[in-house]
Amino acid sequence: MLAPARRESLAIWGHRSAGAVFLAPAAVIVLAFSIFPLLASLYLSLSRFKFSRDGFSLRWTGLANYKKLLLGSEQYHFLGKLAALHWAE
Repeated sequence: MLAPARRESLAIWGHRSAGAVFLAPAAVIVLAFSIFPLLASLYLSLSRFKFSRDGFSLRWTGLANYKKLLLGSEQYHFLGKLAALHWAE
């Protein structure tokens, strides 16, 4: 059995931390629903997504997708003039 002073301090701690205890599950759920899509889209942006007969396939490309986006596949895109001058590489 707890001593009366210990029981009172435990009750005070429980009263003070009740808000955090009730808000913690909601905060975890909100973070999970916001961070997971962020990480999934980051992974997909760094991969090659290709449809196949079995569904789809992913192949890791790293920053090649972003390089292709900025420089274009034929080295002439909206930043193609910079690529020709080798500023963007």
